[in-house]
Amino acid sequence: TKQRPMLLLQGGIGNGKTTTVQCLSTAIAMLRQYADNKLSKDKWQMSHGDILQYEALRAMPLAMPTPATEIIERANDNGALANMKRCQLLIIDDLGTEPAMTKIYGTEATPIVDIICYRYEKQMATIITTNLNDKAIAERYGARVADRLTEAAEKLVYKLPSYRTKR
Repeated sequence: TKQRPMLLLQGGIGNGKTTTVQCLSTAIAMLRQYADNKLSKDKWQMSHGDILQYEALRAMPLAMPTPATEIIERANDNGALANMKRCQLLIIDDLGTEPAMTKIYGTEATPIVDIICYRYEKQMATIITTNLNDKAIAERYGARVADRLTEAAEKLVYKLPSYRTKR
């Protein structure tokens, strides 16, 4: 099977999608820190294979879930958008909660669509959380984006009711 560079976490509100990506981000940061500490203290005692494994851990991409609303808020910041397009691992949290379109210096723009299409074309690691189903994604972002996500994203559908209402 073809390896897919994207992961799409879909489901209703309160299922744990955002918690999942926050935990993933924390785990990556902890693994990087552990590897960095191990290499700085014990590198001279390690085999070449162990060194390579810890260096691979230390090189894991840092990721912070970025709310889709924040991407829209930063649409006028070309540097921020360029960083989001090109970072090793981008996590877009709550796709569909942002305004569908924004204006950049008076011109209508769709930064979310631009970022997703760029990362699709470059086959870059991207994780997206959303309450939208496939049909709603197509209606909001267009058939082109929906089709690209269908091809490039492994989908994880959260079907349980909200954890928040169970308390």
